[in-house]
Amino acid sequence: MAPSASSPAGPDGDGGPRRGPGFLRSSGVAPGTDQTPAVVDAFPLPNTAQATHVTQSWAATHAQINGGAMDGFVTTAGAIEPMGYYSPQVLPFAYSLADQFTLANQWFCSLPGPTYPNRRFLLAGTAYGGTATDIGALLDKPPPNGTICDRLSDYNINWCNYFTDIPMTMVVPSIIYKHPRHFAPLRKFFNDCQAGTLPAVSFVDPGVGVLSSFASHIEQVPLLKSALRGLGANFQDSDPAETEEDPQDMYWGEAWAATVVQAVLDSETWKRTLLIYTYDEHGGYFDHVAPPAAVEPDGIPPALGPGIRRAPTTCTAHGFPPSSSRPTPPPVLSPTRCTITPRCLPPSRPSGTSRR
Repeated sequence: MAPSASSPAGPDGDGGPRRGPGFLRSSGVAPGTDQTPAVVDAFPLPNTAQATHVTQSWAATHAQINGGAMDGFVTTAGAIEPMGYYSPQVLPFAYSLADQFTLANQWFCSLPGPTYPNRRFLLAGTAYGGTATDIGALLDKPPPNGTICDRLSDYNINWCNYFTDIPMTMVVPSIIYKHPRHFAPLRKFFNDCQAGTLPAVSFVDPGVGVLSSFASHIEQVPLLKSALRGLGANFQDSDPAETEEDPQDMYWGEAWAATVVQAVLDSETWKRTLLIYTYDEHGGYFDHVAPPAAVEPDGIPPALGPGIRRAPTTCTAHGFPPSSSRPTPPPVLSPTRCTITPRCLPPSRPSGTSRR
């Protein structure tokens, strides 16, 4: 995570890594590989484009954390890209959020790994064994103790998952099958903001893109594909992806977030709304802060593929190392309304791209 916009500039005046209290990156050095310099310093990325040489798989993330040493980012990627960061000149919107609103410096993803299992934690308080973003995850049984969506419905608390092309609650397909009336396209979110009619809890999802792994996985699960079509999900014709996953251009995710956040700020319900803007994992990029010890959510061990070793003996029963984080709890619904939008305008649109 980048330092806030109010932080003094780094050594080169670019808002980059620097030592001292209050800075999110107090150091930025990692050992290299045969394909990189022997030591790689953190460096400012020149624009919103992303390379493909970053990884957040279970095995890679555990190697990146390396028992708390936080020195495996370059070696797992075989490239220098994981040591890149975005300056205020490249991502001014993200820095403005950090400057104007509360920043959760010690908020870590629930599991040292990729999207699907971390989304499971958001929705169910457990990954119930999941460790990968793959087709198998969509074929698993529902979480043993249900989801936050089930609890909201059980207590007649109104909620809605607003989505751009595909609702990300699809990582737990039972939510799609059981609660089809709680989904709406993103345009309804903007209408509800303007009318002051947002539900008590809103999940707001960016566009994942037709070329993403999510879309390809859905194509292989006919029942889920049919249910999503019934909700109006779009698999063939969507704008550039907005989840900021590599190799997506960061511009589109920032632009999406700016419109969503502004809609909430402009709504008459803002004064009694809690807005949580979060990513589901670290994306494979460097961080010098080791996450704290994990709390076991249940007794389900991680499902590890061939050749992937369990974590060291100092880990919990789930294979989460002591440097992984606590499971993400459901949001505290103390305000009248809670809006959850998963992630945090560049100066110009990338060349050669356009919206319909």
